Amino acid sequence: MDETWIIRHGQSESNVGLPSAQRGDSPITGLGREQAEAISRAIPEQPSLIVSSTFVRARQTAEPTCRRFPNVTYEEWEVQEFTYLAHRDYQGTTTAERRPKVLAYWKAREPETRQGPGSESFVELFERAQNMLSRLEQAPKGLKLIFSHGQFMRAVIWSIMSDFEHPDRDAMRSFS
Repeated sequence: MDETWIIRHGQSESNVGLPSAQRGDSPITGLGREQAEAISRAIPEQPSLIVSSTFVRARQTAEPTCRRFPNVTYEEWEVQEFTYLAHRDYQGTTTAERRPKVLAYWKAREPETRQGPGSESFVELFERAQNMLSRLEQAPKGLKLIFSHGQFMRAVIWSIMSDFEHPDRDAMRSFS
């Protein structure tokens, strides 16, 4: 079997409305740990590669699978969540508190704009998705597991299914 599974992280503290210190620091909850264990048990064969984003919640979700398959190479790639808000907009805020800025970002539809330090543009998100797809072409044959995030997963799927070369305002509107 030569397949790639892109697996969303388990439930995180930010998913349940708790404040986030930084964009990548939100750990998984008790339910998230149960989900991570269930994912590990559901893997049908030894994978050829295990990849995780650098975000805590994705790494914690990958941990049970890494323990189950200790001889499999584990790597961290740039498959983290889309970070379109600046670092300052995450510090100590909840998803609900960030909501007005999120809505304003998507309404503006400026695919090449960064919102400030620690953020990335919509174009950069799709460049990361394309980079991951290219890296997979060089990865060992067999089952590859990538522990990632919802919007990044959507960007990968959208990259595969779309024929655009450079995301523009219309692409951004369609994605949102």
